[in-house]
Amino acid sequence: MAATALIVLDQTGAGPAGEALEGTIVGGQVDVTNDDDTDVLSWSITLVDAPPASGLASGTVLASASSGTPAANFTPDVAGSYRILLDVWDAAGETGNRSRDIRNFGIRNGRNIIVPPYQQIPPPVPLTGLSAKPDEQNYGGQTRGWAGDGSSGQLQEFMTTYDDQQFVTVTATTHSTDALGPPLIVVDTATAGADTTVTLPTGTAMRVGQRIRVASDYSGTYAVTVDLPGAHTINSSLTTWTLLPGMTVEFVYTGSSNYLVADASFDRYERSIVASTEDTDLVGFTAIGATYLDPANFPNLVGVTWQAIIETTNAADAAEIRLYNVTDALVVGSSTLSTVALIPTLVSAAITLAAGAKLYEAQLRLATTGTPNRATCKQAQIILEWFQ
Repeated sequence: MAATALIVLDQTGAGPAGEALEGTIVGGQVDVTNDDDTDVLSWSITLVDAPPASGLASGTVLASASSGTPAANFTPDVAGSYRILLDVWDAAGETGNRSRDIRNFGIRNGRNIIVPPYQQIPPPVPLTGLSAKPDEQNYGGQTRGWAGDGSSGQLQEFMTTYDDQQFVTVTATTHSTDALGPPLIVVDTATAGADTTVTLPTGTAMRVGQRIRVASDYSGTYAVTVDLPGAHTINSSLTTWTLLPGMTVEFVYTGSSNYLVADASFDRYERSIVASTEDTDLVGFTAIGATYLDPANFPNLVGVTWQAIIETTNAADAAEIRLYNVTDALVVGSSTLSTVALIPTLVSAAITLAAGAKLYEAQLRLATTGTPNRATCKQAQIILEWFQ
């Protein structure tokens, strides 16, 4: 009777003989033995292919000997397929009749798929029947190899899974995404009980065109901030992105350290402070209108502009307008604007609003003389440009 090779893989428990085994990284060492050592006098066990990111080298002979008990082991370090070759001979010194078997040990990636190995060094063993020498990727005993049965982490599971997108639920207040992880991240802010930060992967871990979606559930009252590592940006300008409860955003990695938001709309909101004609003949600033405003209601601000239409009755006595933060008793930086024009003139400046809900006041004056000259404001507003 000639020696017969049929691999048994064991990680925290032996799998059936001649069956690919699914395992984990944390499970540690994988033992490789032969199902029936009858007439085996020499043998060799080789890791013929390892995942590209693994520290284990493809083509490594794990063990060999002129003996009757084939045995070797390896420790997987990344997700993917570890392709194991067992050769046995019925004579010492790897001579006589040879029998060969190849089996895969697989670890699912973040998308729940076992990426197949390269199968041409050596080519697959010819099938001799579904039970005697089945396909080397027969996880769980399924008979269709890499096609799989829809539940073994093979091609059919990949195809059916990505008819819809897998998701992971985040309940911690900080979460770092993995480029290989599920493409939809649902943040349960109610369970987290606080504002949550989700950090996207660096470009070195992403492929161009890869997408990651982040959703904030409706049940909480907390914000979700999507943060970027290093010098990465969103839409070429933002370094963070804020989601209020119930918002969802899809990020697409476009290369060059930039993410594009594929499903956000760019909005322009104009908050009027002075909607009709107001004037003054005073040299001291006088209030001509006010409004409450909270920048948190406009997440992902690109810019804030303060503008007004003002004029003076005397070119020697400029009309001046400014925006005043009544809540904090501060003039908003860069908001003091003026004109010596005798006709309505648009003046504007980029400003930064303080965090939180504040009462803002438009204030108008004449620069030097006062009565009988007059400064007139026909309109004043704060313009917020933001992504939603």
